[in-house]
Amino acid sequence: MLMLASQGGDALNPTVSIMVANSLMGILIVFCVLIFISFIISLFRYLPGSGAAKPKAAPKAAPQPKAAPKAPAKASENLVNDQELVAVITAAIYAYESSVGGASVSGDPLIVRSIRRAR
Repeated sequence: MLMLASQGGDALNPTVSIMVANSLMGILIVFCVLIFISFIISLFRYLPGSGAAKPKAAPKAAPQPKAAPKAPAKASENLVNDQELVAVITAAIYAYESSVGGASVSGDPLIVRSIRRAR
């Protein structure tokens, strides 16, 4: 089956050729099965109730007028210990995580350990 020039034309050890043949057969089988699975998955769009149908767009509500921005906080205020600010930031992180990619946020509580000003 396979020949080595250094051995003067003698065939490779039969066990090596069997191992190579088994490896190639295994790789071929794996790729055939993967192609078959991807074909089956591509057929899911034709199943009724599979969720592949696009939901109808809900009518958009009129945009709310934005409130005027508040005056900036005084420099003497210590906002790090403000519990209301921590709650608002935690809620914003939770809302962002639940909206990214349609992924749901786990039931674990979300804990903000520290807040630092970005520069």
